[in-house]
Amino acid sequence: INPTARDHRHTALQVLVSHNQPRLVRELVQLGANVNATPRAIKGASALQFAVMNGDFKTANMLIKSGANVNASPGAFDGRTAIKGAAEWGRLDMVRNLLELGADM
Repeated sequence: INPTARDHRHTALQVLVSHNQPRLVRELVQLGANVNATPRAIKGASALQFAVMNGDFKTANMLIKSGANVNASPGAFDGRTAIKGAAEWGRLDMVRNLLELGADM
């Protein structure tokens, strides 16, 4: 479930979140996908960071409730945590949501 794809260097979960596939995301998480897998690509993102970029509250909340670290190191995500990315993109509703779920500003 957790190996990275060779061509994109993302896990299956990260790819499904980035392509807005909530049903398949939920199934992978239920099967034990690593919700905190770090991106391997130069400008990669975690599953939670992809959900935030997409403005997908439902998936972001599900990932956090399934153990995704809301304060995870930005890694290769252009130097941003999920909440900093949401703020930069003007997704204030997502910023509020992440704060309610325990994100540090």
